[in-house]
Amino acid sequence: PFQSNLPFSLQITVMIRSYLKNKLLNHNILKSSHSYYSKKIFDRKLKKTHIDVSSIQKNKEHYDFLRDYTSNSLLDRLFDINPINSWSTVLDLSGNMKYSDISQIKDYLNTLDNDSKKQVLVSSLSNKLLSRNKKQNDDILRIQQDEEYNCFKTDSIDICFSNLQLHWINELELTFSEIDRILKPNGVFIGSMFGENTLKELKDSFLMAEIEREGGISPHISPFVRVSDVGNLMSASKFQLPTVDSEEIVIKFPSAWHLMQELGMMGEGNCVLARKERVSMDLLLATASFYQSYFQDEDGNIPATFQIVYSIGWTKHESQQKPLERGNFDISFQEAIKETTKTKKDS
Repeated sequence: PFQSNLPFSLQITVMIRSYLKNKLLNHNILKSSHSYYSKKIFDRKLKKTHIDVSSIQKNKEHYDFLRDYTSNSLLDRLFDINPINSWSTVLDLSGNMKYSDISQIKDYLNTLDNDSKKQVLVSSLSNKLLSRNKKQNDDILRIQQDEEYNCFKTDSIDICFSNLQLHWINELELTFSEIDRILKPNGVFIGSMFGENTLKELKDSFLMAEIEREGGISPHISPFVRVSDVGNLMSASKFQLPTVDSEEIVIKFPSAWHLMQELGMMGEGNCVLARKERVSMDLLLATASFYQSYFQDEDGNIPATFQIVYSIGWTKHESQQKPLERGNFDISFQEAIKETTKTKKDS
């Protein structure tokens, strides 16, 4: 029930948090970051179908603008880190990296060391996606595989990218552990995925519409990860020096119908196992109406928020920075604070 003493927007937030907490705990989905999830959340076969359908669209490039943006962002992060001259093997684990960015990565590695042969590998759940992105006479090795069941050899990859795909993984910690396994010592993982604030307006609209029309709620949007969870999972998966940051991108659409169509064309349709098999037109109409009523701007457009969580992690190597052992300092931390406080007072 609504808490009448709170603003309406806060009432919705309280309901969402309460529902998600109870729903996930009741299904034993939430565990500590140091253990694997005991149940599946996503239907991976259905997700493959979503990607297949998206890949055969004639104007697919029109719907890939967000992936192209994050692909460029991942490339920028590669250029920002200190390079290793021995890097020679690159893997795009998601199949979502922009083709021109893949070519730039290979050229970049050649500038570091032109003597060794460079190998670029691209894998995806969908063979149709791999076939669509293939160019004539390129030497990229394409492999169809599920990211949840990594087929690459241990210590075989120098750089691993994953672009906007890990948010559909059931056992994210296990997948991170597998990425750590296939990376060579001092190898680097650079990834992006959608975060918890993604499509928050659509989530709220679905919840309000379903409560009004059907007297209950069910998952229509993927349960995206929190930023803090990504860092914790990477640390638990033995990644060294994990770095996590995020940004929010707000995109305007003419209506909720255009947004939902766009999500389908992107291959980002709902594949949560606990979803309803069929969503009634009455519920969709109510959702679109709530969306327009509460979020429409002065120009008549509706905003859709996409939170992108970026992460960088390294595999263990002796050359990496390490914290000093306890007891290596001349004075204790408490004494250092006292000295600093005393100096400030004297000045």
